[in-house]
Amino acid sequence: MRRTDWDAKYQLVPGCGHGHEVALAVAHGLDATGLNIAPTGLAEARAKYPHLAERFVTGNLFDPPEEMRGAYDVVLEHTCMSVLCLRRYVRITGVASISRCGAEVS
Repeated sequence: MRRTDWDAKYQLVPGCGHGHEVALAVAHGLDATGLNIAPTGLAEARAKYPHLAERFVTGNLFDPPEEMRGAYDVVLEHTCMSVLCLRRYVRITGVASISRCGAEVS
């Protein structure tokens, strides 16, 4: 991961699972939050990265918590969306609702 102009932006890692991507982003100075629908994976993430526990949030990407809507500039994603077909990916309202206007999905 390379630091870019994202330094002052907020990142979301959807489907963060065990939290590895969130930990990597934070280690590189990024302000990342992990979202996962599965409480078991989040419990493991919090246990593995206790210093980042507050960054792991239980929720549904397709119906995110109100406080997450419009809060993120960048969606750091490489596994969550890949299981969805492209047609469904294009229609995802969850990513749109949590992203700020002009946000990047990478």
